[in-house]
Amino acid sequence: TLATTRLRTQSQKSNRETAFRAIEAYDLDPSEHATRPTYSDLAVKLGTTSDDITNQLTYARREFRRVVLELLRAMTATEDEFRDEARSLLGIDVS
Repeated sequence: TLATTRLRTQSQKSNRETAFRAIEAYDLDPSEHATRPTYSDLAVKLGTTSDDITNQLTYARREFRRVVLELLRAMTATEDEFRDEARSLLGIDVS
């Protein structure tokens, strides 16, 4: 929730609301039974192209990952704990 809120705020400040709306609809929908929209459906909904949705999601996912790692770094006491949490939450190894 903290990462989502921070990403929303950053997206508004940097004029990247479309990127946030795309990741929110495609990756962050909290509904258990939500069906993911297609990139084409998102493009129509957001008034853009499928190619732009691809680019917007790439940007938003990278920024979301960066924000999550930034928050994890602040919340963990040791480097090992940080790495364990990153692996657990994001499935990535960080150095």
